[in-house]
Amino acid sequence: LVLSGLYIILFKERIKESLNRTFSSYQASKLSVRTSMCFTLILAMILMCLSAYWYYYSLDQQALKETQYTATEKLNDIYWPISNDIDRAMLRTQSIADDLSIGRLKKEDILVRMKRELQENPSIYGISVVFKPYAYNAQQKLFAPHMTQHNKIITTEYIEKSYDYSLSGAQELGENDWFHETMKVKSKWFKPVQETKYNKTVAWYGVPFYAVEDTNNTVPIGIVMIEYDLDFIINKAKTLIVAESGYSFITTYDGTFLHHPNSSFVTEKKTIFDLARMFISQDLKNIGKKMQETESGMLSFVDPNDNEPVWVIYKTIPQLQ
Repeated sequence: LVLSGLYIILFKERIKESLNRTFSSYQASKLSVRTSMCFTLILAMILMCLSAYWYYYSLDQQALKETQYTATEKLNDIYWPISNDIDRAMLRTQSIADDLSIGRLKKEDILVRMKRELQENPSIYGISVVFKPYAYNAQQKLFAPHMTQHNKIITTEYIEKSYDYSLSGAQELGENDWFHETMKVKSKWFKPVQETKYNKTVAWYGVPFYAVEDTNNTVPIGIVMIEYDLDFIINKAKTLIVAESGYSFITTYDGTFLHHPNSSFVTEKKTIFDLARMFISQDLKNIGKKMQETESGMLSFVDPNDNEPVWVIYKTIPQLQ
């Protein structure tokens, strides 16, 4: 995204195996998979011959591959529903803007359309249709209905009653000059913000619309803005379980944690680069940069907490970049 590209990053798993049995009993032993990072088998063990080593090594590598495959499949199982839902939310936003631009959506029907979109798209927390000064009505400077839903209850407010959003630098609804920034582009995602009323993490997505007579779409007269409920993504990420110690976390493009088992990383707005500095870990820093550069990957590094090797599997949501 400028929500910057959410990363869903999987899993930290460790493989533990004592390998303390003799060659005569090795066929009965079982490898216990706890990590996605595979330790090379101990080269020197009393009473273990070279052939036994290669046997165990091949099993260990197979266990690693199977764990990586399982983790990747679980990641894809939640990735595609999330990606499709974001696509749908973006299409609905564009559809409202297009219908306003060609006159299919009449001004008097805007509130009805907004309510319907919320009812049909539960991951959309809010919708706003925001007109530039005097574009809605020559006698009315501003018009900006804003609808939100919570527990299937829809609430309607009017932004212009709270402040003049047309003033440059208006930031009351977030960290950005959302109105003017969206008016300058074809579409825009904004960095996630915390919605305080219901304590939701939301990402704004805006699209401009035009006057019906402006058939070339040259000068926008307003924007359609949705608030996408990132809890939809976070809750799906929480369901990811890989073996005993695997876990998921989500970051924005700049590495800020939106979800992590250590909730303090989220509340304190820590980034993966903050952790790299905290633990003096070049590996973590490199992983953060790699996730910014590529859409998906599988990387290994040494956990600075316990010096254990781990694997990270990640996938970005390119729509949010």
